[in-house]
Amino acid sequence: LYPDIELIDIFTPAGILTGVLLSSFYTLTNPWMDWRFLPARLRMPFWLGIANLLAAVVLLIAGLKALWDYGRLEASLGLGLWLAVSMFLARVLRSSFHDGGSCLDVFSKEGKR
Repeated sequence: LYPDIELIDIFTPAGILTGVLLSSFYTLTNPWMDWRFLPARLRMPFWLGIANLLAAVVLLIAGLKALWDYGRLEASLGLGLWLAVSMFLARVLRSSFHDGGSCLDVFSKEGKR
């Protein structure tokens, strides 16, 4: 169908994004989730939290380097834009639910009840 596009050109950026970059975000949030949601006796030790943060930095640098080498860094910036928009919408909707309203109150003209 598309003779100038090979199958590897489709799967390589997806593998970099899901396998390396999203793993770095996951390991970056592990210490925060432990601190925020677990009682003190169930939290990971301090050295394991530091290891998670170091692994996140290494994976993030490796993922960005791989995207740079593959030439798709500009396309991945679009992913960052969608991530930022999603985080903003999550914050808006969370504040709506936290105040006892519904998510439809955010988009209504009357505002919160």
